[in-house]
Amino acid sequence: MSPILQTLALILATLVANSIQQELKGWPINNRIYVDSGSGLTFVAKDITFSAAGQVIGWKFYSRRSNPLYLQVWRPKSPRSCTLTLIGETRVDVSGTGIKTVNLAENERISVQKGDVIGWKNPKTGVIPFSTNSGAQNLCFKYYLNAEVGTEYDVTQRITWRPNRSYSVAAIFSVQPQP
Repeated sequence: MSPILQTLALILATLVANSIQQELKGWPINNRIYVDSGSGLTFVAKDITFSAAGQVIGWKFYSRRSNPLYLQVWRPKSPRSCTLTLIGETRVDVSGTGIKTVNLAENERISVQKGDVIGWKNPKTGVIPFSTNSGAQNLCFKYYLNAEVGTEYDVTQRITWRPNRSYSVAAIFSVQPQP
């Protein structure tokens, strides 16, 4: 390859790399008042939608406990629906408390479409703290759901205590560059 073509290829690669936008999709990451005491809980944030196609390249959350955690991407059957298909998940063995960042290797990243939403599963007691707000239930919720990627589920159960919640969790999202 000629030096001019090599230079042009390098410039193009730099432009493409710089055009990739990253954003957090979730709630602000901080210590909050409560943490779930139950185990086997799956939550899906039906209001936290991806605005474009792209990839989850990592996760950020606040930890209040050392326990396993599954961070997930779900695809609703229709907007704000709790009938959802699990698209992908990341298992994290959380150790210690505080802000945690999980960077995903290329082969662990989760491809998302516009309208997909984030969720998580606590196989043991909760890890991520939450605060409560007034209003109706804002999460899809299910006890003891052992979801498999590519399968549709009804994730509709009532949260009986303070059902409108904000959790300290977010996906690190890389927007797919537009041609």
